Amino acid sequence: MANIAIQSTSSSQLFTNLHDDSYTPTCLMTKEDKVHLFNDDFINDDEEQLAMKNKIIKEFDLNGYNVITKLMKKLDKRKTTLDGQEDLLILEKERNLELQELLFNKGWRSP
Repeated sequence: MANIAIQSTSSSQLFTNLHDDSYTPTCLMTKEDKVHLFNDDFINDDEEQLAMKNKIIKEFDLNGYNVITKLMKKLDKRKTTLDGQEDLLILEKERNLELQELLFNKGWRSP
């Protein structure tokens, strides 16, 4: 948010120190954000992720954002670990089924 206070004068010019009448500023604000609320590590993220990061920083401040980011990284690591364990469990189950089938074919019966 930007605020500006302008002293009332008889002149119609906003910038009284400009003496060239041919120059009149027409725009005082930018059309898009020029300042980001986080560092340059996130430059390659898409717009939706940038908007979410800005929203988190605005709501929880920079320290809260850092805590949330740390927790999300831990969650991602745990999810990766769980996915790997699930893959190993499936592989073990398949091997057990193959062994049971092999034993069954050789005439061994489970109790």
